[in-house]
Amino acid sequence: MKGFLYIFQKKNINHDSKNIIKYINNLKQTEHHFNYNENAKLKCYLYTNESELSKESTKSSKNISLIGQFVDDIDKITNKLFNLEEEKLRKYVSELKGAFALALADFSKNEMKFFTHIFRIDNIFYRETPDQIVIGTDPLIVSALSNAERYEPEIEIKNSVSFLMNGYFADENTLFKGIKVVPPNSEMTINNNGVALHNVDNSIEEISTIKPSSEFNNLLKQNYIDAFKAVPKNNKINIGITGGKDSRLALLGLLEAGYKVNTNTRGFLDNPDVKVAEMIASKLRLKHKITEPKIMDAKGLTVNLEKKALGAMVATSGQVYGYENISYQPSFKGNIGVTGVAALSMKGGYSNLNNLKPDNPKAEMVKRFLPLDNLLVEGVSKEYKHFLESLVTSDFQNAQYKHALFYRNGRWTSGTRLAKAYSSDIYSPYYDNHFSKSIMKVKKDYLDNGFTQYTLTNKLNEEISKLPIVGSRWGFEKEQPMRPENYSSWLSRAPLYPMTKMANYNWRNLTLKENDIVRNKFKEILLSDPNHVIYQVINYEELKNTFEKGLSNKYLKFMWAALSLFSYINYIEGQKISAENINIKIPQTVINEVNIVPTTSDLMPEINTINNGLTLSNYNNKYTVSVNNEVNKNRYLTTFSKNISKGTENEKANIKDRKKISFNMFIESRKTINFRYCVIFFKDNNKIETKWFKSAINDVKSNLKGTVSVPLDANNYKVAIKVPNEIDEAFEIKYFFAKTE
Repeated sequence: MKGFLYIFQKKNINHDSKNIIKYINNLKQTEHHFNYNENAKLKCYLYTNESELSKESTKSSKNISLIGQFVDDIDKITNKLFNLEEEKLRKYVSELKGAFALALADFSKNEMKFFTHIFRIDNIFYRETPDQIVIGTDPLIVSALSNAERYEPEIEIKNSVSFLMNGYFADENTLFKGIKVVPPNSEMTINNNGVALHNVDNSIEEISTIKPSSEFNNLLKQNYIDAFKAVPKNNKINIGITGGKDSRLALLGLLEAGYKVNTNTRGFLDNPDVKVAEMIASKLRLKHKITEPKIMDAKGLTVNLEKKALGAMVATSGQVYGYENISYQPSFKGNIGVTGVAALSMKGGYSNLNNLKPDNPKAEMVKRFLPLDNLLVEGVSKEYKHFLESLVTSDFQNAQYKHALFYRNGRWTSGTRLAKAYSSDIYSPYYDNHFSKSIMKVKKDYLDNGFTQYTLTNKLNEEISKLPIVGSRWGFEKEQPMRPENYSSWLSRAPLYPMTKMANYNWRNLTLKENDIVRNKFKEILLSDPNHVIYQVINYEELKNTFEKGLSNKYLKFMWAALSLFSYINYIEGQKISAENINIKIPQTVINEVNIVPTTSDLMPEINTINNGLTLSNYNNKYTVSVNNEVNKNRYLTTFSKNISKGTENEKANIKDRKKISFNMFIESRKTINFRYCVIFFKDNNKIETKWFKSAINDVKSNLKGTVSVPLDANNYKVAIKVPNEIDEAFEIKYFFAKTE
């Protein structure tokens, strides 16, 4: 880990360098190596818990601090930063590859310059007081060192609204008084004229402007592979992989870039993430390690909730809540890892929001990112609400994408990165400044439906791109195959889901019915002191009522964020943890209970006719339906048997405990056909309800679709399709499937 602290003195303050070094070490609870340079106006400190620092960052009257990970040689970068001026310097930083924060001091001019990455993967914080401007990469250190009288951090609890809603600071605030964050993709200049901010380039204005072509996709692939050049070559890389899209793409990039790789997955053995990760590693012939959570131990898990919440806050200097699995390990181990973190840039932002097109985008932003205003003291969310509304400069989709890029990708990732960098070097291709600026230019539609991410994955390894994804599909084929000829492969990569409650068990989820002991401890800690400073923002009585009414999923982030603030502020004020340990054991119901998961069934082999009015022939898995003009009554196609009026025992037709069924048949016909079709529900052999649909098939529309709720008593079903009497030509069925949930 490397960090910097720069001080611009408006007045002559007697900052003793030995004391500053001592304060930084004490605040982060570890010893650092330091380089520092100063004159009467400027003080520059570069610190690390790794090896000794070289003196190469100081040359004549200039001082440079490079924080982060870089693709180009450090000496080359340093030389450019020393010698380039103004526009050329800005252009160079604009095109710089890697994830970084840069600080430059010119003692001859008494001037400082700071540059941020496009997403602020390494943030720069600053505070201006009447006496000085303090700038650094750690908000806790900046807060303490800007408080020249006491050298202690100062809390500003009113800043914590976005933290309570998101579990991290999803705006321009921090927990500390007066601390500001340098905007993304910015140059900040500090001199006797004050603070001036400039955009490094116009990348933010270029968001969602390019329709990807074959040439662009090839360039994107090259930029992606180049991003891995920041990873040291002389180590075998460990990468955590899951059943998702991001980690498999990161793994493929590593292999394409020529790295030796081992893979690992954390989870219970029946977790689908573990199963798909094993599939991926096996296909690529890689060594793979699975680590099961310790909670599987017969003794259960002993945890101190207050200590757990505090651990992440200490590790991230109060930036990320304790729900996250972040621990503070201030001793640098030198481990190197690669992750798929920050891939939201490739997905158009938050996937669950990509289809929303609200009439009032500003109101929708507030609804989505300030969902629990009722739990706050009246009026305290006004500033955050205005901030959310200000993100909407065109439409809701543009606003949520910017939120994902600059706050989830930026503020959350930066906070977790600050913690992990103390013990290890963690790389992600999605951090890279150059690659990120490329992907941001892609029109959002191509990101929303996953096509750009899939194309890149497919270019790197076609076989891996076609493996199942846990809990979802690629967006462009979410509802059906892109083309009829893709049907078989589309079926084979149906999403995998946890089949038991155990597979997806997470003791931190307060809404699980088995988690009474955890919920009760949260209630005990948070309601123990109505006069705590957090209740200047949180409405104590509303919080109390919420516990009494019962918690739903929407309260999960808020409760963990509240506990994290509670424990961290106590820690800052020198108080000790007072909460007692609790023991969590997995109930047998969680271990044994089976989940009802979505199931996709191929109905092509199940198609029947009920009489001689229609004839089915199958060639190459394409069903041709021929019409017998001598029989023009009851021309029906049906599923599972020839009898429409009685139920079936076919396992594919089993809908016991299912809530919803959807079906989709692709038909190719030379003429327009007006179909009527239905789903017939049965309880055993007895028909209980029929739901009818009608649709025209032509050269524009080829799918017969329907979605319907399953009646309460139904345990099996059939689909029946009425072929109109006037049809006298054959047509083809190219796929037919049903999805039950």
